[in-house]
Amino acid sequence: MVTYSNAEKKIVESGADAIHKVLAGDDADAKERLLFCLDYYLDPYYKNTLPYESEITKLLEHVIISGNPLSVKEDALNLLTSYAYPPFYILEQNLGQIEDQLMPDVMYALNMGRSDGLLYALLDKCCCMFRELGEYARNQDTSRYGEMPRSAIIQYCENGTTELSSYFKNTPTHTWKLENPPRANDKEGRLPNIKPI
Repeated sequence: MVTYSNAEKKIVESGADAIHKVLAGDDADAKERLLFCLDYYLDPYYKNTLPYESEITKLLEHVIISGNPLSVKEDALNLLTSYAYPPFYILEQNLGQIEDQLMPDVMYALNMGRSDGLLYALLDKCCCMFRELGEYARNQDTSRYGEMPRSAIIQYCENGTTELSSYFKNTPTHTWKLENPPRANDKEGRLPNIKPI
């Protein structure tokens, strides 16, 4: 479990240079503690005002595009999407250095405030979740759980190269309903049967 102490608070209160020294270093644990501490200082609920928040935003962007562990990058990205606002020029100019796992959240961050871009970013994030669900379902016993429904969204998610808007424009979508909703006392944990309407 990651925690922080007065040492991390002192670093944050010392200014952007002190924060940069830790985030640019090699100690991943120290970075995680500092990022957790930054959450306290950036969250408006605690009414902390840092005059160098714009510098912190740039430092967080650098953490995401640098050779840090994925968990550190995820923490930095979470701070960006929670407390900062685009444009994030450093991310925009270095998209090629961002891992596939982070790309949906990065695109969400870049498109915050733009309704059209945000919609596609959210759809992309949903598609990633469906891909993970599909991967999980493929590893399960289909004789017990049944086949995964073949809706348009799932078909799209299995083909990550398909352009999103043209796919949905040209493919009929289905509405799905639950048949025999699961009972709360179902000890076997069976999934409900899902059939197209």
